[in-house]
Amino acid sequence: MRNRTIVFLLAATLLLPCPLLTSCSKEYYDDDEYVKAVASAFPISDIDEEHEWTTTEVVSASINLSAWDGEYLVYFFDADPTGDDARLLNTALVEGSDVSHFAVPTSMDDEVYVFAMPSDGDGEGCVGTFAISGGSLSVTASGFGSTPVSVDVSSLLPKAYTFVFEKDFPVPGDYDFNDVVMSISMEKAPAGTSANSTSSDIIYLTVTLRAVGCTDQVAGCLRLVGTSSSILSSTYTCPTEEFFVNGDIANENYVPINTKSAGRYFSAKGTSERCIVLFNDAHYAISGVNADTENYGVRPSYNTSKDDGAYTTTEKTNVYAITFSGSGGYTFKYFNVTDNLDPFIVTAYNGAYYETHTYPYKIDEVAHYWRTAVSGDVSNYYTDNYPWALLCPGEFSYPVEGQVIGVYYGNILSGAYQSSGHSFGEWAKDHTAATDWYEYPRSSLVY
Repeated sequence: MRNRTIVFLLAATLLLPCPLLTSCSKEYYDDDEYVKAVASAFPISDIDEEHEWTTTEVVSASINLSAWDGEYLVYFFDADPTGDDARLLNTALVEGSDVSHFAVPTSMDDEVYVFAMPSDGDGEGCVGTFAISGGSLSVTASGFGSTPVSVDVSSLLPKAYTFVFEKDFPVPGDYDFNDVVMSISMEKAPAGTSANSTSSDIIYLTVTLRAVGCTDQVAGCLRLVGTSSSILSSTYTCPTEEFFVNGDIANENYVPINTKSAGRYFSAKGTSERCIVLFNDAHYAISGVNADTENYGVRPSYNTSKDDGAYTTTEKTNVYAITFSGSGGYTFKYFNVTDNLDPFIVTAYNGAYYETHTYPYKIDEVAHYWRTAVSGDVSNYYTDNYPWALLCPGEFSYPVEGQVIGVYYGNILSGAYQSSGHSFGEWAKDHTAATDWYEYPRSSLVY
């Protein structure tokens, strides 16, 4: 597997353009041959041509509590919130009726638990279960139980989503999807509530860098899709001045702003969407070791191998407080993990800087316009549906170093997620099959 990947890495390199070499009079790029090279290196043959590599769906919640007087805080959970395993999916402040959007795993049962309590309450309210149908959810006062219950909402964690990346885009990788591993959870705090005494809505994003499984410098950013300067305040809040940033090297080749300007957004290229710099050097971010001045310039892999002597370090976490102001109230209600969070990595390749996004944003150029600067149009590039990044619900167990996430050739399943009926390979071949594959790792092959 690894040998074949190397061969096609070389083949793909010959096919790709030279974006920064202005003396080039033409691009030596053949889209068909490029796709063939990627297809040959990918560990599953004959993938589903309709695949969008999504493991979540967005639920549109219609909330009608007009039968009750006053404002209510409404919390959505993936399990009974009176138990220990529930994870918070969404929060809404409702007086009468309102709408809200939130993400759920595609493998989740077709119902959610909802807890509603008066906005000035002390944790006592009502719990009900409501069915999801066709991506919609109808919450009414009549659907709640009549017996009051107490829920300590502050002690329940929001649902986490893990983003895993291959750093080699636009050429094939080794598909262990551990070059960068980040978990992100989102919690909404409507204005005027106990969790947010301000007059503006706030979203708290908890970002955890869990692993860096590559030996090259990698930067990371987070685009807040659908936002703009009229929706968000000019700064975000994080508790450390330069979290996820190499304080000694403001490397603006990878990220488009001076990373020492902590607490500032940059605008996505060609739009006004807000983006946050998460780190300009993933190895420094997770380890605190500056590879340019320490460790002889070596960037080892962290938290990707179980072997004795492998590099391990504590996962690094930061919470960003994103304030919605002006016309942001409407966006706040609809803002969700699936539609609005676009974490991506930036890598250097062939004299340019390329971004690796999850599939919905695969061809987007947010921090750099290297491809667009050459051709003016990136719509014909990289559009075949092979992924270099995945969003996986929960604290996803990512493959160990060098272990392919899943293989399916002939009738043989292998790789880190190989359980028959619940394998990555079956899902890759048919996006309607094995949709819970990420819940069935081979324990010895994941970290």
